[in-house]
Amino acid sequence: MKIDEIKKLIQMLKNSDIKEIEFEENGTKIKLIRDIASKDIVTTVIERPTANSKKIIVEEEKKEAFFIKSSMPGTFYRKPSPDSPNYVKEGDIINESSIVCIIEAMKIFNEIKSGINGKIVKILAKDGEGIEYDQPLFEIEKL
Repeated sequence: MKIDEIKKLIQMLKNSDIKEIEFEENGTKIKLIRDIASKDIVTTVIERPTANSKKIIVEEEKKEAFFIKSSMPGTFYRKPSPDSPNYVKEGDIINESSIVCIIEAMKIFNEIKSGINGKIVKILAKDGEGIEYDQPLFEIEKL
């Protein structure tokens, strides 16, 4: 099995709710296990049954997740007006001063800046949804 095929299996595991994948081909056994708590660590165990059998453990680099959290309770909006595009979308690269959303509280629209350099991994709040103080709004991969 080639490294590119292993990387594809790792990506498939990351993008699913599956905790473990085991694969065997031509005497090579690969077992991928995802740590459900962090969702980021994937451990690969490769075994080749030979006289001098060895286990090779490859651990993918752990990427720590960061979150942009609400600084106040209110209503979450992804864009400045109904006719405007969203401030950000998943996959966008942002810097510390990037405006990522608006929170409306007591008829005042507050622009929320990211405060971090990174990549938007996931948008956790829905447009027009009521949110609470300190609620995670965006998952960020720090760059």
